[in-house]
Amino acid sequence: MTMLAGVQFTPSDKVQYFDANGIILSVGDRVIVETWDGEQEAVIVIAPEQVLRSDLRGPLNPILRKAPSA
Repeated sequence: MTMLAGVQFTPSDKVQYFDANGIILSVGDRVIVETWDGEQEAVIVIAPEQVLRSDLRGPLNPILRKAPSA
């Protein structure tokens, strides 16, 4: 089963879901995700263990890695 994580690109954006790709993630982590526009930085707002069930179907773009801390 694919583990999902919810991310936002800016605080006012809608939550978008990505494949956690086996990475250990927590709310507030900064990550790099693969989008149709290339790699972008986002913030985890829903950790994989918080997603109990999903009706999303089909392949999801992956979270590539955690972003370097500032």
